[in-house]
Amino acid sequence: MGLRDMVPDRLRHRWHVIREWGRGVDWKWWGAVAAAVPTIATLAFTGCQTYYQTEVSEVQLNEARRQDALREKNQASLINFWDDRVAFSNAPGSIHILNRSFDPISAVHLTVNVGDKNETVRYLVLIIGLGPCTELIYAASDLKLLEDPAVKFSKPNKTLADFSWALMTLDFIDRKEEQWRRMPGSLNRSDGVLPQTPGLLIPERPPKISKPDSCTDGFQ
Repeated sequence: MGLRDMVPDRLRHRWHVIREWGRGVDWKWWGAVAAAVPTIATLAFTGCQTYYQTEVSEVQLNEARRQDALREKNQASLINFWDDRVAFSNAPGSIHILNRSFDPISAVHLTVNVGDKNETVRYLVLIIGLGPCTELIYAASDLKLLEDPAVKFSKPNKTLADFSWALMTLDFIDRKEEQWRRMPGSLNRSDGVLPQTPGLLIPERPPKISKPDSCTDGFQ
């Protein structure tokens, strides 16, 4: 009995089926596929890597833009104004304008709404410039109303303290000659066009000058 005769019929049949199947296979095609698989995997990995690098770059770019915007706004954010009136008090109060940076600002213009029970008119305070690390304090009783003769709201020889009033806008130019407008609760770039004001508030005496407790260079 030969070795072939010792193999069971079922195994010989299975080998025959496998051999016949193998004759019909395009082994060159399968070889090309096998060779291409690593390349495809490499391309897929490279594509994912490029995608995530692009995502990271976009995040970094957006952060750089945000930081640039913050730096541009930094000095302007150190300029502020407010009044110190106390509720239910008859004290006339004062207006405070603060530059907490180490650089001056110029073309400073403050607008104030002034009125009584019948009418409200916007007035302008011309401050021109404000030095570094400086606070100006204007007493309401020292700001005299000066109006265009055509304005019906004519109150000769009156001061701001004689009326109800509210601070509206503070326009100024920073160290980079950028124009800004601060309003209560907001700070934005300005086109340089001042609000229409038919009247002026003229200081009868110089404002009090104070130094804030802390100042900064505005680059932090």
